[in-house]
Amino acid sequence: MSNRLVASALAATACLAVTGALSAPEAQALSFNRANESFTINTSNEDDEGESLLVLFNGFVEETLIPGLTAEALFTVDDIDLVNKLVKLTVEITNTTTISNSRVSILGFDIDPNPTSVTSTGIFNIVASGNPPGNKVGPVEFCFKGAGGPNCNGGGGAGVSKGNTGTFNPEFSYSTLPAEITLSNFFVRYQNVDGTPLGTSGVGVGQVPTPALLPGLIGMGVAALRKKQGETAEEA
Repeated sequence: MSNRLVASALAATACLAVTGALSAPEAQALSFNRANESFTINTSNEDDEGESLLVLFNGFVEETLIPGLTAEALFTVDDIDLVNKLVKLTVEITNTTTISNSRVSILGFDIDPNPTSVTSTGIFNIVASGNPPGNKVGPVEFCFKGAGGPNCNGGGGAGVSKGNTGTFNPEFSYSTLPAEITLSNFFVRYQNVDGTPLGTSGVGVGQVPTPALLPGLIGMGVAALRKKQGETAEEA
């Protein structure tokens, strides 16, 4: 079989795999809403444990969109504790900025219904609320940071610098665990911004593009295609 035919066949297989993931319920266990950039965790049972979803952030300085000022956060449901009425997440923040420099100092979001208490460990081990930066951020319940005061406006000198990833683990406690919880209005705070004359701090608004599973499936398809092309070339 020619390299072209092998490539076409494998590409079609990869497309079918991704299409199947889009239609299969298990690939979208965390339901998401693109209209209001939110996602919902089913907390009536433990089925959503281990599920992940990626949130992408743009970047504004003085209300102006700055190309290249970006970040992303991978949310993973670690534990839905039905007995102790807890929901535990792992959040991996990556500073994907391509301008000269930036530091992600805060990540925040709204949560519905409100928990009775919130704690966090890891790079952002401080839970704060109130006074989110700028006019681009919607209502938020909590924000997480590693330093700074009791509100969501500044994160001191802590955070995730350009090209790096940091992880924190928020935990939400309820007096009565609801059937589901919804996270929305995601934002990040940028500080030490370098690469624009508009200022050195800014804000990024979160977008929920796709379940985190899909990029992995696409990557697997590309890797399989390259491997098969190499094997075919050796046989030729």
